[in-house]
Amino acid sequence: MSNATANTPTNAAGNPLSTSPKDHLDHPKQWAAGVADPATNKQKGSIAVLEDENPGLVTLEGIYKEGLWKSEASEVIEKLKKGETMASNE
Repeated sequence: MSNATANTPTNAAGNPLSTSPKDHLDHPKQWAAGVADPATNKQKGSIAVLEDENPGLVTLEGIYKEGLWKSEASEVIEKLKKGETMASNE
């Protein structure tokens, strides 16, 4: 038995596991979901509620929600939930 065979992961039956295709994206930072999709109305609503509940975390102008992408909106929501201060153009 060669080292390559010994290091190959196997299932419970001892059969080698299939490998991922060459174009497989194995890390979430490589995923494209939300990068080119506009923020949903639910995300925009969540941001508005968090702004109202935490007025000290945002500027008087608030956060511009119309130009946000899904991924950006998710980041804004997470930051506001953590209590981080947000500028209107972040």
